[in-house]
Amino acid sequence: MKGAEGKKIPGQKIQTLTLLYRCKDLNWAVWRTQLQPIRTAAEITAHIKILPARQPYLYQKLSRKATQLRLLGMTYGQIAKNLDINRKTVTKGCKYERR
Repeated sequence: MKGAEGKKIPGQKIQTLTLLYRCKDLNWAVWRTQLQPIRTAAEITAHIKILPARQPYLYQKLSRKATQLRLLGMTYGQIAKNLDINRKTVTKGCKYERR
């Protein structure tokens, strides 16, 4: 867009000021509302990432699998060896799943 002198105007603000300079008799507030539409909150796009505060514990992750294996008749020691975790983690997982 070219200004009054024939030079390029890089921004909207300069163009608005040039138009205001030409129309001195108009009220600035009225002129400004004609140029810029009113934006509501619905028109503003926002991308919000909600990250978990902490990762779940290992026994919470494996609780469902440990409970399934326990219902199949495996002991806590066999489940621990099968999942390559501690026996205490298996028992905590099974108790967590029952809640």
